[in-house]
Amino acid sequence: SHKDDELRAHAEYLLGNLAQEYADLSKNEASKKLMYQDALARFSKIPLDYPDAEFAPKAQFKKALIYEKMGELDIAVEEYVKLAYKYPDHELIPMVMSRLGAYFQKQGLAYKTQAEELEKKENDTHAAGEAIRLREAAVKEYLNAAQVFAKLQKRFSDDKLAGLAGLRSAQNFMRAGHFATAVKGFQKVVDAEQYDGKTIRAQAIFWSGLSQE
Repeated sequence: SHKDDELRAHAEYLLGNLAQEYADLSKNEASKKLMYQDALARFSKIPLDYPDAEFAPKAQFKKALIYEKMGELDIAVEEYVKLAYKYPDHELIPMVMSRLGAYFQKQGLAYKTQAEELEKKENDTHAAGEAIRLREAAVKEYLNAAQVFAKLQKRFSDDKLAGLAGLRSAQNFMRAGHFATAVKGFQKVVDAEQYDGKTIRAQAIFWSGLSQE
């Protein structure tokens, strides 16, 4: 009943968070779905009714995250893109870009797995043709992922996700068969001493060697 929009938006956000937490803990799929839908309704309301409130971009992020939890990945991607479009300078944008990159990478790996299954079918020209199509689709998704991660690394070079984004960008260029580009990407990670000491830079050295090979 409060008249202050910022407080009303905050209240909706907290109620949405509560519904999401109950959904995450629920063992009953029907109840889980209902509570996720309640959370979605509250998070959806905030950017529409209170677009200038502090919690509007956070609610938009939560909305996308819930769709992701519900397995509605295509819708989740659309919602993440809306967040990046509406609030391009928000602190959540690196996380949004990371999740988008992960989505494209996952799609590529799924196409690759499907192609491998079809390639096991000997003397089946239709399966062989479909496997080629899926391989090409996988490469496209890997390149999408690589480009998103590369943009994250370049645009938010001081963010804690920058080093991992650089590594994942180069890995996806490698998966796509763009080995020279991958090596350059890995080297960029190796040369940046601020990137997580041993862990990320060591991985970059290993995968760079594999790409060189």
